[in-house]
Amino acid sequence: MSEPVTLTFTHSEKEFVAATRLFYARLYHTRFRIVFSSIVLCFGLILILLNLGFILGSVAAVTGLVLLVLNFYAHFVMPRQYFQRNAKFREQYNLRFSEDGLLFRSKDVESKLEWRFYSKVWETPRFYFLRYDKDFFTLIPKRVFTSKGQESAFRDLLKRKIGANFETQGYLEGESVGFQEYRPPQSPPDWR
Repeated sequence: MSEPVTLTFTHSEKEFVAATRLFYARLYHTRFRIVFSSIVLCFGLILILLNLGFILGSVAAVTGLVLLVLNFYAHFVMPRQYFQRNAKFREQYNLRFSEDGLLFRSKDVESKLEWRFYSKVWETPRFYFLRYDKDFFTLIPKRVFTSKGQESAFRDLLKRKIGANFETQGYLEGESVGFQEYRPPQSPPDWR
């Protein structure tokens, strides 16, 4: 049995917005949607300008424009508004991760969650996303760990409790995800 990992932190707006954009861009393929809506918009404008079909061109241009505006709003505007409208994100969080689960405390909330509440963990170079529904997650910024050992203990606990649903992103294959020391290769590279 391992020692509990206790974290105390407050989210910053910039950090929360960056994490939310990253999460939803991955989940909903935002870049693809923006490119697709731009292509539909351009297709409609080309049809209108070349007199190849005013009605079809107008429908395509309006559809592309609406999709582009909606995707832009969802990706660039909504995360910041969501943070600013919810005072809970500016409160100090006290989290205690143990073998039994997560104890969450803030100004107005105290909650105990079992590990089965979380379905997946997604680790990036700056964050841990503990997913508990398709669109929802608990955000743990890596900056809140007080030592390399604390983060290693946290990662080991997550891997034991959530296991196969632990994903990493932003690392090269074979690159250390943790704070392990650099070890030079045992043999020189093969230059053949």
